Amino acid sequence: MAGKSLLRQHPLKFILSFGVSAFLIWFVFKDLDWQGFILALEDISASYILLGAALLIYSVWVRAQRWKILISPQGPSKTKDLFDALLVGYLGNDVLPFRLGEVLRAALAARKTKILISGIGATILVDRVLDMLSFLIIAACFYMFYPIADWAQTVAIIGFSALIIFLGLAIFMRGQREKLFGWIESWSRRKAEAGKIKMAGHILSLFKGIETMWQMPQPIKVLSYTVWLWILYIMITALGLAAFHFDFTTTEFFMASMVLLTFTTISLSIPSAPGFVGTYHGAVVAALALVGIAPTPAKAFAIVFHLLNYLAMAIPGAIIFFRTGLKFQFASDPTEVTGPPKEQVN
Repeated sequence: MAGKSLLRQHPLKFILSFGVSAFLIWFVFKDLDWQGFILALEDISASYILLGAALLIYSVWVRAQRWKILISPQGPSKTKDLFDALLVGYLGNDVLPFRLGEVLRAALAARKTKILISGIGATILVDRVLDMLSFLIIAACFYMFYPIADWAQTVAIIGFSALIIFLGLAIFMRGQREKLFGWIESWSRRKAEAGKIKMAGHILSLFKGIETMWQMPQPIKVLSYTVWLWILYIMITALGLAAFHFDFTTTEFFMASMVLLTFTTISLSIPSAPGFVGTYHGAVVAALALVGIAPTPAKAFAIVFHLLNYLAMAIPGAIIFFRTGLKFQFASDPTEVTGPPKEQVN
């Protein structure tokens, strides 16, 4: 199994990830008031939770539409195929260590689209960069106008600085495109002449995928999908808060949703066990403490909201995974999933 191979290669990373999760679960729930916890769970409005789950799945479809645009320079793809790949990727992140779901996502997308897995992987990197930049910008704007703590201004400065750096880099790379592509093409041709046709194809495919970062196809559409995704995430978070009947005004609901969303988004970058166990719960409880929610209902919310995100992705992801007949050997050899890659060298 690929997971066992990676475990042997990175034992310290594995121990650290599970250690962080175990510590945070213990720390967050060690003084849990079980009676208050059960009362908080009994008072949940299930309709809000179900609506949040539906919007969460819909957000995956929106992400698939954006991803389709990022992939378009390398070849045609179907939104449904990318939607399936995303859900299987989320399943992988929920059950496998080391974020192997991203590899599974790339493998299934490559299999469905017949595009080289290296090129697909590059577009996933671009997809993540879009998420990171848009998150920093949104967080910066929010904390600039609603500085809920001393560190809020720092977040705003980091967000705007990241935007300036990225725009400068994009302008520079766009100007160097012909020179860079000539070097990549020459390197690829040398590999092909040496008989390494597959490697040559992967080099070109990887460059084409990364190139979308500074030569974005349909930028207005990509921007629209990105903004819509964050609106959906805010709505999903607000629905989760509404399900617990927290005593917020409309403005406070928005503020609490934004604080919660920024904390949980940051928590996804912290090493943890599969499914972001512990790190996600800790982030939720810390965020809700900032907006005045008592520890016991905050802990109940953390468990329910984590389950909402986990099950809404894992269940359809598992159905697609077994329906497509995938196996977990993808991590050690992605061609076992994707089949032989196309040769893209002229």
